[in-house]
Amino acid sequence: MLATKENKPDIIKALIEAKCDCYISARSGNAAIHIAARKDLLQCFQILLDNGVDINTRDPEQNTPLIISGHTECIEDMLEAGLDLNILDNQYRTPLWYALNSGRFEAVESLLKYTSHVASYSCPTQAPETSCPVKLAFLKGAKKVIKQFILIGFDKDHIRYYIQNSDDVTADWTTVDQNDWFSFIQQPLTLLQISRIWIRHYLGRLFYLNVSKLPLPKSFQDFLLFSDFKNI
Repeated sequence: MLATKENKPDIIKALIEAKCDCYISARSGNAAIHIAARKDLLQCFQILLDNGVDINTRDPEQNTPLIISGHTECIEDMLEAGLDLNILDNQYRTPLWYALNSGRFEAVESLLKYTSHVASYSCPTQAPETSCPVKLAFLKGAKKVIKQFILIGFDKDHIRYYIQNSDDVTADWTTVDQNDWFSFIQQPLTLLQISRIWIRHYLGRLFYLNVSKLPLPKSFQDFLLFSDFKNI
């Protein structure tokens, strides 16, 4: 853990080879994987992942390394290590909520692309309203993110509610915006969009890593990864 704090990847390797416990926590309750994520020590982080450290390890606040970091360059490595992208902390907040709250919009887009069950996601019934990614997007006026949510079918009930009640959460929302987007969300899904939802759902949590193995044209593989985001 001290080696991670001091950003000493070679020492981390030596300690792992000597069978040291990678899960030993500091007084704060943070293990080495949390420290590496929080300080953006990508080399240390990768060494810990390569040696089997559980990417879903939680700190005392129930945060995972992705919630702490949220950097796009780490996401694929985390997926390979078995990352749960929809994991909740003790406030019912997901990595998507934290990335959006921090203004890391590239990470938001990556999380939407990589999460297989994103179209079937909705906030847990017991979750407070403050933990809802949709409400947060409206509060921040993140119109591109809201459009992405609509396009992929993310948390449809909250999208409809906040479009209809947008005055409660954003100041720069216009009647034109409201009517245009509400019309957009009411449109039926195309056959291509339905196919995308079911293929992503079928492939499961490691969807992103399996896409390239499918016997499909590259253009359709790109569509599965929401290439249409660029048109928003």
